[in-house]
Amino acid sequence: MIDSRGALEAVVRHAVDLEDDYEDVAPVVTALAACGDTSLVPQLQEALDRFLDEENFYGRDLIAAVLAGIQGMAALPVLLRASARDLGDDQDSLQAEIIELMHADRAASRRVVREFAAGDTPELRRVGLWALGFVVEAQDVELLAAAAADPDPRVRSLAIGSIPDPAGDDWAFAVLAAALGDLDEQVRVSAVSRLGYTGRADAVAPLVALAADRSPRVRSMVAYALGRLRNDEATPALRRLLHDPDRHVHERAVEALGSVGGPAAVDALLAMAAGQDLQMRVQAAKALPKAVDSDSRVAPQLAMLARDGEASGA
Repeated sequence: MIDSRGALEAVVRHAVDLEDDYEDVAPVVTALAACGDTSLVPQLQEALDRFLDEENFYGRDLIAAVLAGIQGMAALPVLLRASARDLGDDQDSLQAEIIELMHADRAASRRVVREFAAGDTPELRRVGLWALGFVVEAQDVELLAAAAADPDPRVRSLAIGSIPDPAGDDWAFAVLAAALGDLDEQVRVSAVSRLGYTGRADAVAPLVALAADRSPRVRSMVAYALGRLRNDEATPALRRLLHDPDRHVHERAVEALGSVGGPAAVDALLAMAAGQDLQMRVQAAKALPKAVDSDSRVAPQLAMLARDGEASGA
């Protein structure tokens, strides 16, 4: 048995003074998390509030680990509220604790995070929508569709990122397609990315329509998503994106043409491979192997490019 209160005081003192390395306090944190002493919960919550107010994310993470160990699922609302406080860090440790709790009981955690996702402040809604993505069910589309119309663009982006798999869900698909017209760039990027993983042929047309988006990030993601869909109806748009002024968009379009394959895509790649521009020949050399099974002209061209010292060595 450990002196749980003494151990907690030592952990708090460590997080405040930072005189020792984490390795020195890690065994104490582990022992506290496993001690099962629920009488520590008020003191732990007090310490957590202190570290949040002091913007001490290291102390926050240590206390969160102990709370999660002692309380289990009962700690989830407290940890979510802690996550809703932006202390300027990446929250990797805290989010890992939250995800582990949710995976331990999907049904119970889903009820909790749905309440947060419908919370009365953007901060609570954001953390709830983020968490919902780990336990989402088809029945959550209605809540997420409402969040996708939220005034806060970060809420909308998280809602789009948490939409359940739209491969066989027309409502989820419709929410993503509608988000392609969002005024916020990140929301459009999120929607494009999700559509690229659907495998649905009807995702091609709305994505092609966004190939002329004003944002290079969006156009680049459109090219990537069209490549993942591997549908030759995307080829004309990808060929246009080869002439995009943004280098990243152009490179994504070349890669996507290789993934799509087929005569029209291979025509464009062969033209690049035969050109004078070294960088374009290099890009074509990287993309053509993806299309080798879709056009008999590819294999001989790859052999030729292999003898091209500049293209193969770049």
